[in-house]
Amino acid sequence: MPAPSGIDATLKLEAVYLSAPIPRNLAVLTAMGAIFDKVYFPGVYLPKEGFDVGELDKEITRLKALPQDYDRQLLLELSPKVGDGGDQAAA
Repeated sequence: MPAPSGIDATLKLEAVYLSAPIPRNLAVLTAMGAIFDKVYFPGVYLPKEGFDVGELDKEITRLKALPQDYDRQLLLELSPKVGDGGDQAAA
């Protein structure tokens, strides 16, 4: 795959969704993902508890296996280390 050029950066589309934290309609979310390169959801946060830790570990492993870019690396920096179960205080 060739390195991105300046025109590639110019053609990227980004959007900020302000109507609600996230679209309530899955079709809207799907369309936004297909149209825009990035969609920002102000006020949406990553939960610290109440999720499946095993599934989180699998997703982190999957993301680390993909080619890295700035946004993916930033997301991985927000995530707990694989295998610690997200509970760093118990260590």
